[in-house]
Amino acid sequence: MVHGQKRDLLGRPPSQRQALRMLLSPRARRAVTHSGSIGSRIVFARIRGRPFNLFFICAYVSHRGRANPAQSDRYCNLNGLLEKVPRRDAVFLLGDFNSRLQRHAGSGRLVGKCCMRTRTDRGGKQLEKIMEKYRLRAVSTFFQPARGRSPCTYINKVPSLAPSRIDYIIVSELWSTSTRSSKVRWCPSIRRVGRAKYDHGLAAAVIRVGILFQHGLTAERRTERKDVRVLSCGKKERGDEILTRKFNNALT
Repeated sequence: MVHGQKRDLLGRPPSQRQALRMLLSPRARRAVTHSGSIGSRIVFARIRGRPFNLFFICAYVSHRGRANPAQSDRYCNLNGLLEKVPRRDAVFLLGDFNSRLQRHAGSGRLVGKCCMRTRTDRGGKQLEKIMEKYRLRAVSTFFQPARGRSPCTYINKVPSLAPSRIDYIIVSELWSTSTRSSKVRWCPSIRRVGRAKYDHGLAAAVIRVGILFQHGLTAERRTERKDVRVLSCGKKERGDEILTRKFNNALT
């Protein structure tokens, strides 16, 4: 305790902690059309892709014991953001939801078999409603971990409390088959905390998508390009009309 405030793992008080951030590669960053945030715990970015655009959302949902903001308020913010996403966009929802989903939820369409619970909690029910409404699928629960590995993503400080899975990678159903693999990595947690399998593991997935951008052009040069549409004639000519015009010009 320093001045009556609890500090985090890096020794920072709550007022100095950074908000949620999204890390993109240089190639993906050049293809971003717009980005933003809702508060400090939900960030999003829309990326030009082929054949459809990609809408990435990173979210942190507070646990059910927190009152301000409450867990239900975070889900309301997330629902309001998904309502504004174009229907043709592929949605990729990543985050720590502090909610437990039920195994084989939605008749196995929403959640896979690699989930640790047979019953969902209150936050999990809200998350399942959002997934059902916007046709999303928790693809990270459809991949079996390696032998001897647990699918959990969080291990509590108290040894008597069982590990749980509260971090998910959720993708639009149409694009769920683009996921090649998914697993939980504990190396970042070990480097940060110094103990094996403590706190949150990193939920990772390999998803094959296409990003559309133009080579060799910066954002400033793309806006300064000349409009070549002024060179086209207003009326489209048929093939026979073009041949007739060229023939008449040759005679004259």
